[in-house]
Amino acid sequence: MKMSFMTGAAFNRNPSKAKKEASERPLVITDRGEAAYVLVSYAEFQVNWTPKTLFEALRDPSADERNSNPRGRALTTGPSNSDGYAIVLPRGDCP
Repeated sequence: MKMSFMTGAAFNRNPSKAKKEASERPLVITDRGEAAYVLVSYAEFQVNWTPKTLFEALRDPSADERNSNPRGRALTTGPSNSDGYAIVLPRGDCP
């Protein structure tokens, strides 16, 4: 992924230019030569950094399998509660 760079001083002088750059690609804002912040459009933020629901995280094939079921419980893909989370049952209670 290509990124643009801008110094903190340039960002302070011309935030409109920073917004324009960030609408095209992520903009790294530096402070004393070191990357300090990243400015991205809200649409890109939603696609790449919005937290997943528990159900999506459990179905994600890229998730670390060692931590996906830490208590040894059986996970169901059946009905969910009113919050939209899948119901988790202990192993002995599975149908």
